[in-house]
Amino acid sequence: VERNTLSRSRSKADEARAKMVRISVLNDALRNMVNAERKGKRQVLIRPSSKVVVKFLQVMLKNGYINEFVLVDDHRAGKIVVSLNGRLNKCGVISPRYDFSHHEVESWVGRLLPSRLFGKIVVTTSSGIMDHEEARRKKVGGKVLGFFY
Repeated sequence: VERNTLSRSRSKADEARAKMVRISVLNDALRNMVNAERKGKRQVLIRPSSKVVVKFLQVMLKNGYINEFVLVDDHRAGKIVVSLNGRLNKCGVISPRYDFSHHEVESWVGRLLPSRLFGKIVVTTSSGIMDHEEARRKKVGGKVLGFFY
């Protein structure tokens, strides 16, 4: 009788462990890109896709940290194939998304980037998702999404 109750409780524990949820799609995408870059891969498949991931990749593309990316529509969450160029050292997500004003740009750059000369902080503003330099030029604030260098 005891053996039966033990096996029943074990199956419930296995069931609870099997249901993992994805917390941050952007964090998973950036982590996949950094890992592929460190292994020397030329391409990486990111799934699932989201509008925020696409906008983040557009900022990276504009600054020359990736070559190109292609959206693959699989009638589900979507996939993105990113072509890497070897320039990406590290990228990450800042969670929680802290408030950011255009006056505080220098303090955020000092905290997140290794140097003022290279790397970008990606922010989401009322004018869209952009890097910190564009936000400073437009004099808009918002929330810090992440960084790359």
